[in-house]
Amino acid sequence: MLINEFAEKVKNAAVEILGDEYNVEIHENIKLNDTKFWSVNITDKKYNISPIIYLEYFHDKYEKGTTFGEIMNELMGLYKKCMIDTNVDLSYLTDFESVRDDICVRLCNRERNNEMLMDVPFIEFLDLAVIFYIEMNDENIGDGHILVTNKYMKNWGISCKELMRAALDNLDNKKELKTLSMSDFYEKYLKKKIEDRCGGVAGGFAGIPTELIDDYMWILTNESANYGASAMICAEKLKEFTEMKDSNVFIIPSSVHELILIPDVFSNIDSYEWKMQVDDIKQMIFYVNRHELAPNDFLSDNLYYFDKEEQQVRIV
Repeated sequence: MLINEFAEKVKNAAVEILGDEYNVEIHENIKLNDTKFWSVNITDKKYNISPIIYLEYFHDKYEKGTTFGEIMNELMGLYKKCMIDTNVDLSYLTDFESVRDDICVRLCNRERNNEMLMDVPFIEFLDLAVIFYIEMNDENIGDGHILVTNKYMKNWGISCKELMRAALDNLDNKKELKTLSMSDFYEKYLKKKIEDRCGGVAGGFAGIPTELIDDYMWILTNESANYGASAMICAEKLKEFTEMKDSNVFIIPSSVHELILIPDVFSNIDSYEWKMQVDDIKQMIFYVNRHELAPNDFLSDNLYYFDKEEQQVRIV
């Protein structure tokens, strides 16, 4: 059964189970890199907000043999666990000054996000696009992000440059951009992700001595390590790293969540060693993007370079 047919089947079953006191809708949601996910939204008519339940997980279980009745029991149980039994005041979202301090940015690949970029304000950055979100922290619904669309911009009556200024201020002041050694990044962020995914204890770096990795590669991200690749637009943070290492730096777009920094030890861009190093890094980027990275985490196949004299990022 195709995912859209499955979504319609879930909707009809939910309507039958819940009755007229609830609204049930299904949506095809466009995420980063124009990846699409189907969801069901179930709203108690007494309230103005509902959880979004993505259906790919349930569709996969159904295709592997779980009965539809079991699927619906699990799905309805998830809805009851996540439902919000109160009204949430979202009127502040219509006023830019009320959300100015909550504007944040993400970087995405322009070519891979053509469909999404038709509906949102963005600023070009090399082969990438800077897009904007409203960061939400609500005691009733928890943490989340709302994509800033052209509709929001029209209602706010502001320019993209003003939106960018607010986002950059918040990137400097709130996101706590940080440069970590590979081993620190592994222990603080990556190890838990691997353990959660594998259901076991994560190992090290496949037998590679940690001190070698720490001397060669560094990680630039934000405090949460979520969409931390946006640090690439923060020249001041890259400048700090080049001053610390007294060298220019290669920037690997590891994912939308973090960047890998490699000090340029050769510097002479006309040398054979420099060109070989560039070729090796580019091949690594291409391989990892094709074989190790989730489609919606892809940022770019390009290798970037920050020159400490020019103080700007360019594509190598």
